[in-house]
Amino acid sequence: MCVTVAQVRTGHSPLVTAYLHHIGRRDSDICPHCHSADETVEHLVFQCPANDHARRDTWPGDTFTTDPRRLWSYLERIGAVTRPLTGNERERVNK
Repeated sequence: MCVTVAQVRTGHSPLVTAYLHHIGRRDSDICPHCHSADETVEHLVFQCPANDHARRDTWPGDTFTTDPRRLWSYLERIGAVTRPLTGNERERVNK
């Protein structure tokens, strides 16, 4: 989780198409969710209309903070990441 949040905070994240396009892993950097802008971290977190509801739920009243837990929660809400399983959860899955 820490690595993912750090990547997003620095803009070097495989979660955004602009970065993947920059390193040659995608043909385009257009946002796959709204198709109206380059999908940079700024677009993903602050601007993409497809994520408005999740953004409002994560940062009510537009009170954005850089708290890594909130950023992770936002990324979960939009389906960009999933929380790793805990030890107990892994045991139940493997049974």
